[in-house]
Amino acid sequence: MTSDPHSAPVEASPASTSIRSNKAAPLSYRKAIIAGVLAAGIGIGGVWMAAAAPSLFGGDGGGELQVESIQDASDSGTIDTQTAGVSYVDTAGVLHEPTVAQGLSDVNFYEPTRLVLFTERGAASDNFNERVLAYMRDNHPELISDDGQKWADGVVIIGIDPEGRHIGSYFGEDRKVSMDMQEDIQESGFDAAREARWSDAMVDASERASELVNRPTLAAPGLWVAAGGAGTLVLGGAAGVFGARTHRRRKTRDLIVSAQEHYAQVTMDMEATELSASTIPEDTPYGARILERFRVFHDDYLKLHDEIDALSELTPEQLGEAGVRQRAKDADETASLLNMMDDVIVDTNTFLNRQSGWERAWMRQTEPVREDLNALSEYTDSKLFDSSALKSQAVTLGEFQRTAQAELEEISGGVTEETISPTEALDRLDDIQSRLSEQLKTYYDVAAADFTKTSSERSDMDEEMEKAQSQRRRRLTILDSSYSGGVNPYWTAIAFSHGYTSGTSSVESSRSSSSSGSSSGYGAGGGSFSGAGSSSRF
Repeated sequence: MTSDPHSAPVEASPASTSIRSNKAAPLSYRKAIIAGVLAAGIGIGGVWMAAAAPSLFGGDGGGELQVESIQDASDSGTIDTQTAGVSYVDTAGVLHEPTVAQGLSDVNFYEPTRLVLFTERGAASDNFNERVLAYMRDNHPELISDDGQKWADGVVIIGIDPEGRHIGSYFGEDRKVSMDMQEDIQESGFDAAREARWSDAMVDASERASELVNRPTLAAPGLWVAAGGAGTLVLGGAAGVFGARTHRRRKTRDLIVSAQEHYAQVTMDMEATELSASTIPEDTPYGARILERFRVFHDDYLKLHDEIDALSELTPEQLGEAGVRQRAKDADETASLLNMMDDVIVDTNTFLNRQSGWERAWMRQTEPVREDLNALSEYTDSKLFDSSALKSQAVTLGEFQRTAQAELEEISGGVTEETISPTEALDRLDDIQSRLSEQLKTYYDVAAADFTKTSSERSDMDEEMEKAQSQRRRRLTILDSSYSGGVNPYWTAIAFSHGYTSGTSSVESSRSSSSSGSSSGYGAGGGSFSGAGSSSRF
């Protein structure tokens, strides 16, 4: 074994655990002052107030969401509209509770608010507002006022239809905002929703809602931007730029803190990681590949220390720069991958050497494959399809699912009885993934040909599927990490489901004659209901 990656312990000290914020954040107004020196005092005052207003006048309305006690109200249970908190009704089955909880952990409304996250699958041509109202009337009447005409006080509802591609926002009378603000909230979730990142879309829209709902007049940056701009248009423009940076600055700070936390965990585990790497057998193909990955891990760890320290030293003004935010995002992603990769290194040593705990290490290797095989059930019922070609593919996919699941159990049994070596087990697991990928590609070709009517529609579907497969969450197993760059080249069933849903929705959306603008009515089914709210297409 070469001594390069782990002959000496890492000497980099842990990165700072908090951002240094004691530096001044002076703003440069040279160009503005050139345009109007006499208006400089007014302009600078307006800019400063635009940045400080949310903190100075927002107050603490007790609007903390208490995400540690997030409520799943999908099946039953009354939603408490009297206290601040988060409830979700995920009828579409697309939300990931840990992602939602983490994303909302720092989100506070100005007043105690019950945030309700709702998902339901439908069609592009549907009136989503009407569907949301109908569902809540039938299942959660506590979200509607006593007279049945409005949404209940204290409530904010964010709704998403992942198939019809709708996103809506709805408000109790004491939480309602203007139509422009409603559209702003909905548009905040567009980017993530278009990438089928439904939990992130919910978080983004909810965060924007928390910034706008019940915002005190004096806390509105626009008021002070306007005041600053009264002196000079140039200084008013500078105020607008600064206001935009305020939000970006906070996002960047959060990314840096997250990177610091991941990095600190890697540092704490480094001794165990290096010890595991030192005993990984190099004479096995997987051992050799993971050792190479460890060398990259080691180098990235050392480089990241300096980058996180540099980011932590930046002034608040520098944190608002777009380039800095990208650096922070890259640092957070790298730190997160390192925090997962050290587990892979330990698992590789434990499993290949059959050390104590190898059973858990093997379970972590098979779990993603089991999830993929289970996910095939969505496409294996031939009764759901009219096309004979799709019926045939559904049968074929079902047969593969059963065969592969039995084979997976056989491999696990062989590893336990030591009739199959760890290397052979990984080889066979890799073969299952390869065959699964080919099955999915064949199924997709038949399904896409059946669903699309033009070459343009097929291109749209192909694009969505390619995006879903390329942007899927990395699975840091021994197999995945063995590939070049640590990226598994095979299709996964979970990403296939996201890609197929997004692809068909995209085609249906282009076919629909409905516009992508905001819709505020509740349709014929709404009756005289006039609660604040609207929805948009993404």
